[in-house]
Amino acid sequence: MLQLANSRIQAVSHNMMLENAKLFSHFPGWQVGYSAFTYHISAKENLIRYVENQREHHKVYSFKDELIQLLKEHSVDFKDEYLLN
Repeated sequence: MLQLANSRIQAVSHNMMLENAKLFSHFPGWQVGYSAFTYHISAKENLIRYVENQREHHKVYSFKDELIQLLKEHSVDFKDEYLLN
């Protein structure tokens, strides 16, 4: 189900970017893999703030470092060599 949702989001986003190609001229394309984490509804406001401040947040923490932190917090086993390749 998650894979289907991700595929549909990518397809719709891709079409929108094609229609507005000038706005997305530096978009390198979608990565091969993805991650998804669920949170309780009580975390909604924190998640909204996170998304709103993501640009500043990633000036301090790399996406890879944050992904590793999330994987560890959720007790997900992973091999570093397979992350973001």
